Amino acid sequence: MGNVQKFKMVSFQIFVSLLTGIYSCGTTRPLNDFFGIEMSMADADEFKIASYTETGGAQYYSNSRMNPQIYAYAGIDANAIKIKIVNMTSSDIPFGYNVDQFTIQTITDKKYILIKGDRIKYPSKEVIRSNQSVQFFLELPSNFWQVIGQSNKDTQDPNFFKDFWKGENSLAIFKDKIKLIEVSLAGKTLLILKPLP
Repeated sequence: MGNVQKFKMVSFQIFVSLLTGIYSCGTTRPLNDFFGIEMSMADADEFKIASYTETGGAQYYSNSRMNPQIYAYAGIDANAIKIKIVNMTSSDIPFGYNVDQFTIQTITDKKYILIKGDRIKYPSKEVIRSNQSVQFFLELPSNFWQVIGQSNKDTQDPNFFKDFWKGENSLAIFKDKIKLIEVSLAGKTLLILKPLP
């Protein structure tokens, strides 16, 4: 196994504030359900997240074939998944509505393609420039809660549904059932995201 890498966030509060300011109609819930970097699918098993803190970011095991300069965080709420991809390389990363694909793979190795939604709401830049980021808002598959999410919700807890719709119970509901998220941009850049501990 490769070296332990550490991704440090300069300031988690600044990140959340910036995200909230740019996407004021979105949730203020931080994107800390999944983290990943650029790699081939053949190397995905070697990518293991050791730990995560809001102040220190993600610490993970990787190998020399992976590219930690292209990384992503993702968060899931009751209706959608949000993925923020950051490009710290010196080259632009192309992407496009017709060529990108976002896939959830469960622990039983079933795959579900995320829906990109209305083209007008998809990022229009078509490239992630050097030292910049782009955020994607994707819809969950229509059968997500039946096949991946918890189908027998704990109705003994009087606050369950209230917390559920606020996104506060999302980790307990489905995170342990998702093995990874694949992000393929323009068929050229592949990122693999895994659940944060």
